[in-house]
Amino acid sequence: MVADKREFVRLDVGYLDNPKIADALDASPLAVLAHIASMTHCRQHRTDGVFVIRRILRKVGAGGGDARVLLELGLWVDLGDGKAELHDYLKHQESAAQIARLSEAGKKGAASRWAK
Repeated sequence: MVADKREFVRLDVGYLDNPKIADALDASPLAVLAHIASMTHCRQHRTDGVFVIRRILRKVGAGGGDARVLLELGLWVDLGDGKAELHDYLKHQESAAQIARLSEAGKKGAASRWAK
C-alpha cells in the first residue's frame, strides 16, 4: 500500500464553535474560508504562519472587508507591507523545520528498510 502523500493542517473539530470564528461567521462566511485558506497556504508553502493577504483573499474570492474581520478578531496579525501572520500558528501546526526533520527521518527510514 502506498502512503498518503497529501499534506494536512490541524483543524479542531470545534473550530466552528470557537467564539472568534462564530463572530467571523456572523460578519462574513468568506472571512472564515479565508482563515482556513491561510492555514492551508502556510502549511503548503512552509511559511510558519506568514502570508501575503491579497493572495489568500484572491484564492477564495474575498475582499478587504473580510481581511478586516480577521484582523479585528485577532485571527490574523498585521505585519505591514500587505503581510499577516496567523495567530498562534506554530502553537497548533508544525513548523517548516519540524516538517523537514520528519521528512528526513522518513527518508532515512525508507533507505534503511529498502537497503536490507
